[in-house]
Amino acid sequence: MVERVVGVGKSLIDFKIRHTQNPHAEATPMIQAVNDIRTGVGLYENLPVYAGGMTPNILSAFVQNIPNYPVRLLACIGDDALGEFYQLRTESQLGMLQVAVDERTGLIALSINEEGDIVDRYIEHGASDYVTVSKAESDESNGLLVTDLTVLGVETIFFEIDKLISSLGRTEGQFALNLAGSLPRFGKRERVISLLNSLKKQPDFIFGNQYEFEFATGLEIAKLAANIDTIFPNSRLVVVTFGKDGALVRFDGQAQFVPSVPVNADKIIDESGAGDCFEGTMLAYLYTKPYKIWSRHDVSSAAGTAALAASMIIQSSHTRLKNREVETVRRFFRNNLQQES
Repeated sequence: MVERVVGVGKSLIDFKIRHTQNPHAEATPMIQAVNDIRTGVGLYENLPVYAGGMTPNILSAFVQNIPNYPVRLLACIGDDALGEFYQLRTESQLGMLQVAVDERTGLIALSINEEGDIVDRYIEHGASDYVTVSKAESDESNGLLVTDLTVLGVETIFFEIDKLISSLGRTEGQFALNLAGSLPRFGKRERVISLLNSLKKQPDFIFGNQYEFEFATGLEIAKLAANIDTIFPNSRLVVVTFGKDGALVRFDGQAQFVPSVPVNADKIIDESGAGDCFEGTMLAYLYTKPYKIWSRHDVSSAAGTAALAASMIIQSSHTRLKNREVETVRRFFRNNLQQES
């Protein structure tokens, strides 16, 4: 029997103001743009507004690639128009989201200039901080728990996640943690270490980009590769992504480099969400086999497929793959399997 994948995440509306798409963006204060978008989702029809959040994006990539796998997303939205918008744009396989009646749906808004640089940022966590784990959920037979550091950083959710971590012991399930949020704005590095040490189970899988690993470990980016053997030594799988420079993957104590899929600079639109898609895609194809028999080749193949998926994300404003892109990724993975046989 295939055990369920469960994720605990922040459901955040992803709203991006692009100066090239909206000539008035520079003259519009961020807070005004946010208030406008809350009054009517269709107000900025030419601007990208999506259902986002790290762990929701990770699980979306998982179910897009492996649609028949049992997956459940525990996340919370507000009882408002943006909440309805979010639920409608969340894969039905992830289930109904929790609703915090007296809270507004969480939102992250980015103002992006013509060069693709983020020049302003606004985050309102709202209802996303109110996710809970019921006894029924913690009693489920969960094979994999997925979450991220921004979620662990919310004290009330941390204790909720502990319920699921405890349940993993009954099923010998795995725990995947994304270091998203492991940056100076999260607080001191000691806070990251304290959170990780407080967990009842250390993550089996750790994902993050080079900046997040730099902050979490205290190692300079240039020294991450040389010290990959000592980073999170209790984790079976450690994945450090370096954007266009590929990814460094350590599995069962052995490190390997996975190249990125080249994308011309003029085709890159937005790199946000690429790491989420990479993790979700990689985990999806790894879990086509039982965890205990994973090989180094399985990990390499899944990571290479994930690199392809991430290369598609950065060529659009979307943080999730389109249907035709999913088919391309699946075909790529199948072709790899046929070449092996």
